[in-house]
Amino acid sequence: MTKDPAPQECRAAAEQAARAVILDLSAVPGHPAAGVRYELRDEDELRLSFDVNGVGVWVPVDCALAVDWRLIAIQFADLLQDTVVEDTTEPRPECPLHRHMLVPDFVSGVPMWACSRTGWHAGFGDYWTAVRA
Repeated sequence: MTKDPAPQECRAAAEQAARAVILDLSAVPGHPAAGVRYELRDEDELRLSFDVNGVGVWVPVDCALAVDWRLIAIQFADLLQDTVVEDTTEPRPECPLHRHMLVPDFVSGVPMWACSRTGWHAGFGDYWTAVRA
């Protein structure tokens, strides 16, 4: 018996979340692993496969969260950030005000990279625009 594919809205939410999170972790000037890649697979479960400088990470997509891509984005950001930081040994992304690592969190209901120390924050996918502003 084959499993039904994940609903289209779940796949779309996972794609949107992955694109937003990857923008902030991979667009680092001079970063040797600038190409964080991902692939959405729907085999025995819907999973997102990340490749960070040769380190592969599989993230299962909880379609119950897919009613809102932001919930999936927080999950992806947390897991992918751990992999990138482990690979580079550098805070990614970092707070531009004091160079400590930002954490994925909700700010006024929006998924953001946030600093609990300074209050600085930027939405997923908007980190580099906010830093340059």
